[in-house]
Order: sequence, then structure tokens, then C-alpha cells
Amino acid sequence: MNLNALVISNEILCKNNMLMRLFVPDIAAKAKPGQFLNIICSSDNKLILRRPISIMDADAEKGCVDIGYEIRGEGTMLLAEQKKGAKIDVMGPLGNGFCIDDNFSNIAIVGGGIGIYPLYFLAKSLGECNIDVFMGYQCAGKVILEDEFKTEGCNVYLSTDDGSRGHSGFITELFSKTYKPGRYDMIFVCGPEIMSRKVVLMVRSNGERSQVSLEERMGCGIGACLVCSCEVKTAEGIGRKTVCKDGPVFNGDIVFPEVD
Repeated sequence: MNLNALVISNEILCKNNMLMRLFVPDIAAKAKPGQFLNIICSSDNKLILRRPISIMDADAEKGCVDIGYEIRGEGTMLLAEQKKGAKIDVMGPLGNGFCIDDNFSNIAIVGGGIGIYPLYFLAKSLGECNIDVFMGYQCAGKVILEDEFKTEGCNVYLSTDDGSRGHSGFITELFSKTYKPGRYDMIFVCGPEIMSRKVVLMVRSNGERSQVSLEERMGCGIGACLVCSCEVKTAEGIGRKTVCKDGPVFNGDIVFPEVD
């Protein structure tokens, strides 16, 4: 769905991280955790290529969608310049999101960096269950959404690479200290590939279930250009799927097939 979205707000969360609220009722009514928007980042079309940005939250009653993003290049820099009242061209909601089971009792969520944004929408959608959230950041100045997850009743575990907040080191280290086989009904993962790989392989080696949202560069966002294809396990061996259309969320038992 291709729509003009009205910018309600576009505010700084922390260094180089922004939170934008869009009024786009048609998308807000359909959005599911794990899906994304493909956005033309400026209202004057300075950039032709869209940028994929995960949906951080959606409110169908208010018609609003929140996206969190980090300023990394020309596209996100232009997006950060958009003021209240501007209109931007968005496609969405795109991709396949997380699968949620009403019978979940104990859940682990593991995120790193900007991969934490879509996990907030997930946590809000899980219903009445125990949720342990493991969030890794570069430093204390980049910690985002800690209070928001706590407000949702989540048990929050933090790490920073430089030790300025929480556990000193990578979030995979903190998760491995807490994780015990059989403790969780599902482990949800989103973040840098090296982090996602370690978590998925850890739980997969114990025969446990996980869902992982992969981060890849995208072009069209609808599976036509094949820029974001990735290797997965298939019945015939190793095949390829597009992250934008077949994902971005995949079952942990089919991703990272080259290590098996």
C-alpha cells in the first residue's frame, strides 16, 4: 500500500536516534509486530530509493504508526529533518512479522541497537506472559526504550559494550548466563547479524524454537529486485529467500544454514 503519511512528530530519543510518529490510519489498522515501512525520506523526493524502517508501534484507534531510526546516512538524515505537518511517501505494512501464540507463558526477547525498536511492538502484543528482555547497546548514551519495556511489565536486562550501563560486554554474554534450556516457550531476536546468529545457534543446539528478524539492505521492499536475498534451509538443501517479502522474520531453524 502506497500512501502519504502525515508527520505528527519527529523527536530526538538519544544521540543520533529519532522517534517519528506518523498519521496513516490504513497502515496503523493492519500493522503487525515485525513488519516495516519502505519510506521516501524527504517530501521533495531528493532521494529516489526508499529506506526500510521497522514499525516500532501502531495504534489503530488513533491511526498512528511510530518508527524509531538511527541517523546513519543521507536518507535517515533527510528523514530527521522532516517537521510536524510534513507529508512523506510510505509503503506498508510490508513483510511477514512475528508469529504470536496465545499459549506462550515465558518469552525471551533479545535485541541489539536499532533492532530493539520493532521488539517493543512485539512486547506490547504478547499479552499476559512473563517476558525477559535482553537489550544490548554501544554505551549508556544510546540506551533506548528501557522505561517503555518496563512499563509493559517486562524484566529488562541491559548490557553496554563499554560497560557504562548494565553488564559490561555483549548482550549475547548476558543472555547465555541467564538462558537455561526449557525456560522459554519462544525466543525472539532482532539486531546485528553476529548477535542474532549467536543467539539463534545457541537455542537451536538445544532443539528450542526461535524467531529472528533479519537486517539486510533492501531495494524495492516487495521481493522483486532480490537485493535482500538470504540463504535458508529447504527440503532440498540450501535455498534463497528475500528478507523483505519472505521475512524479515524467519523461524530460527532455517536461517544461518551454512553452519550446520
